[in-house]
Amino acid sequence: MVVLREEALVRCGVTASDRVLVALSGGADSVALLLEWRRLALAGRIASLGAAHLNHGIRGEEADRDEAFCRALCASLDVPFFSETVSVPQAAKQSGLSLEAAAREARYAFLYRTLKTNGYTLLSTAHHRDDQAETLLLHLLRGCGTDGLSGMPYRSGALIRPLLDVSRAEILSFLAERNQPFCTDSTNDADDALRNRIRHAALPLLESLRPNAAKALADTAALVQTDAAYLNAEADRLFASVSDRHALAALPDALRFRVLKRYLPYDSYDRNDLFALDALLSAQTGSQRTLKQGHVAWVSSDRLLIDAPDATDWCVPLPVGKPVSVPGGTVSATRADAATFPCGANEAYLNETAICGALTVRNPRPGDRFTPFGMRGSKLLSDCFTDRKVPRLFRSVPVVWDEIGVLWVAGYTIDERARVSGAGPVVHLEFRENTMQEVSNYVGQGIHGKGH
Repeated sequence: MVVLREEALVRCGVTASDRVLVALSGGADSVALLLEWRRLALAGRIASLGAAHLNHGIRGEEADRDEAFCRALCASLDVPFFSETVSVPQAAKQSGLSLEAAAREARYAFLYRTLKTNGYTLLSTAHHRDDQAETLLLHLLRGCGTDGLSGMPYRSGALIRPLLDVSRAEILSFLAERNQPFCTDSTNDADDALRNRIRHAALPLLESLRPNAAKALADTAALVQTDAAYLNAEADRLFASVSDRHALAALPDALRFRVLKRYLPYDSYDRNDLFALDALLSAQTGSQRTLKQGHVAWVSSDRLLIDAPDATDWCVPLPVGKPVSVPGGTVSATRADAATFPCGANEAYLNETAICGALTVRNPRPGDRFTPFGMRGSKLLSDCFTDRKVPRLFRSVPVVWDEIGVLWVAGYTIDERARVSGAGPVVHLEFRENTMQEVSNYVGQGIHGKGH
């Protein structure tokens, strides 16, 4: 009897040159997986094999027992063994995550680090058909679309799950046939986690109503995966090729919401985020919505844009003759006998006699007010940006001040009081960007008064 079959290897894209690292907990599923990978390694189906075990620091002596068991098993099989101990309860407390979520985060961080450090190409976990059925039910109860109903894929990057077609009963029979011992995790018997309640109550009930219910659920996940894979590939193509928000608004719902997911700069989102983005596609220019984690989505005349949460305010002195580092580049102020026009978008000349006191440079802030070059009366800097349809993403530019107020908005315009109107000493300001070429290109278009 075998549980790791050739068709599963094909689905997972395993080649003879792959070096496989097994996530080994010591439980029945991972022990069976390790034995099968060793069989394939001896047969030359893969290049090499290793096993990795994380002691979560949760179950005390029982956890130490599991680690010792895994170490001895790998020694008996002549399989390289990697282990690490962490305090998941402490990590959960510090991060605010549940114990289950913190354990998962710590486990995968360790596994991928071990994979990379030791030159393995694939990380194999022992998720099986019953796990797939549990996952589908878990997602369904939380509310999901086809991506959630797809369950776990056979392969995701370097992570493979070659036992998704194998039942838990088959795994136990495989081990019994070989008289192979394994460890039992006592926390799996508790019903404090929703997944455990699904495993202990919901699935047995479904099996009593319809034999092979777990297989039917796993088969459903496999079928939905095919549809979801096509829709996601199409959404990737549209995300890369369609930027006009009106064109996005015309897409069918199944594709439009998938494309909108790709606009979000974080993975953990709720449907309200997507509904907010969807509403913006047909909203008036300048409309905005605040999303999860403080991000702001808004629309220009033809594009949907998402800004990061406001950065921490910063302010640094700007001595004449000495460049200073600021977020995104450096700002310099130097004296000159006369101005040279035209100058670049990220340069400006100020009448030195108009400067009062020391110079500073800082980020734009709510309430900043000045008189843009060529205008009369003061105006909010934010209104100046809005009037000229400057995307919010491109507004975090350095602003140079003296003791009176704003002198220069880098890349855009100076204050009217610092206008160079004739001969006399001037101060040359320059902002040299070191990141975000797209921002540089956009700023190069300038707004009223650029180059002065």
